[in-house]
Amino acid sequence: MIRPHMFSGAVTRRARSRCPGRLGVAALVVFAIAQLTPAVATARTATAVRTGVIQWLERNQRSDGAWDTGYASQRPLATAEALLALAKASRGTHVTARLAVGWLRTRELASIDLRGRRLRSMVSAGEAEATEVSALLALRNGSLGWGLVGPVGPGAYDTALALDGIEA
Repeated sequence: MIRPHMFSGAVTRRARSRCPGRLGVAALVVFAIAQLTPAVATARTATAVRTGVIQWLERNQRSDGAWDTGYASQRPLATAEALLALAKASRGTHVTARLAVGWLRTRELASIDLRGRRLRSMVSAGEAEATEVSALLALRNGSLGWGLVGPVGPGAYDTALALDGIEA
């Protein structure tokens, strides 16, 4: 539920770190629209909102295929999630998605989190990624799971993201 203090400008440091830059702001706007729209909203309204969000993603993609968040270190995360959103909107084969796939494919990602997200988004966009699945499986910490950067102590968060990517 949205409360008035959530948009009063008093955003906590934790909230800012989860949604940095323009992509984070767009996500908050979409969330607010979804929460404020009455449950009896028509399909036409939902379709219009969805179309507007997809168009925003397409207009705000960088020329290299990534999405900018204001922080270069966040581009792989923003790009993987934007690609996943496009794929779920049946736009995984459009030029925007192809540019994102090309950009993601050329990134050296050390974190299991980002590798799992990249794999999930690329598979959702119709890319076969058997090599990435094998590489991710090789980084597992024995039979225990995955840590932040490969064979470090396993954690639930990174293990869940790795499995989500593999299961895609």
